[in-house]
Amino acid sequence: MSSGNTLTKTKYRMGRYHMNIILFVMLFLCPAYLFSQTAHTLLTLSYKDIKLSDLIDTLRIKGGLKISYDVNAIAVDSVITINVTDKTPESILRDILGNPRTEIIIRDNQAVIRIKAPESKKLTITGSVKDNRDKPLPYVNIALKNKTVGTTTNNAGEFTLLLSDSCRNDTLSFSCLGYQTRFIPVSSASYKLEVKLDETSISLPEVMIRYKNVDDIISLFKANQKRNYPEKKELITSFFREAIKEDGQYVNVAEAVIDILKFPYNKPYRLEFVKFVKGRKYLDVQNMEDVRFRIEGGPFYFARIDIARYMDFFPQDNEKLLYKYKLEGLDFEYDRMVFLVSFEPIDDNGILLYKGVLRIDINSYALISAEFELSKKALKDSRKYFIQKESNRIKAKPVYARYYINYRPYKGIWLLNKVKGEMKIKVNDRDKNKKHIFIAVSEMLLSNYRDADDIKFKPSEQFKSNYILTEQIKGYDPEFWKNYNVIKPDEDIENVFKKSHQ
Repeated sequence: MSSGNTLTKTKYRMGRYHMNIILFVMLFLCPAYLFSQTAHTLLTLSYKDIKLSDLIDTLRIKGGLKISYDVNAIAVDSVITINVTDKTPESILRDILGNPRTEIIIRDNQAVIRIKAPESKKLTITGSVKDNRDKPLPYVNIALKNKTVGTTTNNAGEFTLLLSDSCRNDTLSFSCLGYQTRFIPVSSASYKLEVKLDETSISLPEVMIRYKNVDDIISLFKANQKRNYPEKKELITSFFREAIKEDGQYVNVAEAVIDILKFPYNKPYRLEFVKFVKGRKYLDVQNMEDVRFRIEGGPFYFARIDIARYMDFFPQDNEKLLYKYKLEGLDFEYDRMVFLVSFEPIDDNGILLYKGVLRIDINSYALISAEFELSKKALKDSRKYFIQKESNRIKAKPVYARYYINYRPYKGIWLLNKVKGEMKIKVNDRDKNKKHIFIAVSEMLLSNYRDADDIKFKPSEQFKSNYILTEQIKGYDPEFWKNYNVIKPDEDIENVFKKSHQ
């Protein structure tokens, strides 16, 4: 594939992957992957020398049991013989896979198979992060210095971090744009931390010494990309949340744990795969009086947002230059000085182009974070990309589409840490002469990385682009987040969950 074709697809991906909105009016369309059977269906099976992976697919299709599994937990290529009569998919699964090292968790129509974690004491550290004026700090990155474990604070500056006992000798780092990073040893951390961060400032002499031409900064980012980001295939346990407000009230909140299979940064042609692990939701569709509003494919698209990997917004060789760049000055992030490079379209002609700011480390020339949004003219033409279905009486108009992405340091490289997207849409019901404002927010936190050289996701277990997250989730589990690091819910979202399950 030529570099020209690559850039064209990249720019379309940025428009499509960030927040693909599907607007269902009056009728709700069920995705094709849902089965009419339930996990309580009684099955009679007789197979000789069937591969375990094929048997699992049979339980999915015939039994309606959604199964996710760690390939290290079961020998999917092993061959077995099975003869059962009038048994549920759950009992069959436990009969063939039950062993001391395997854990099978089944709730409603979902089954998760994984290696049983060794019994070890868990550390749960909760707390808040504020500035010196006691103002809560949202989006503070919290990570272990020597492990790929992390989380972030919510809008109220609160956090919860789950650690294994083996992390007692490690160190927690708290970093936020515009503030000095603070380090706290895990061994001395209380289980209810109140962390204060000091603001940073840039001295004028440093500005004069570090100034560079903006074209040189971009060239150095491209030249250093391979050494600044992972060179291995990674399996990333991630947290994903999407929330929809209609006229200021929550009408849909869904949260999920997903696994992302991410390939090396020097192989951008290998796209990420996503596997749904577990989820919970609050969904009161009765509150949507006139319009059924759904987000399509959220985890699928968000897993493929990675500016440093796909070189979005950066000029490509032998291709037409789409953006103009300007060095806006310097700032601090992760206690490092960064160049602030703004970009905007050279010709804002209505195609999906963006404007924003890139933060690039002055020493390693790694992209650390970026904020961007659809340009003014692109926003006018964005309906056909974002609105997938609407009736003749409904007119939907995007108001803004904004995004944020950042990376965190780990042993000399940078790991994708968080992706957030926010879209506002005005909906006009011309028949009823009503107007509604929908705000959709999706955020993804990548909390734990591990090598994935031998791991593959089968097509049948991959999260697809047309899946709707809420349709993957059945039931409510009060201990849903046990053993997972997530973004602590904001108080109003937490109240929505509590109210809907009282």
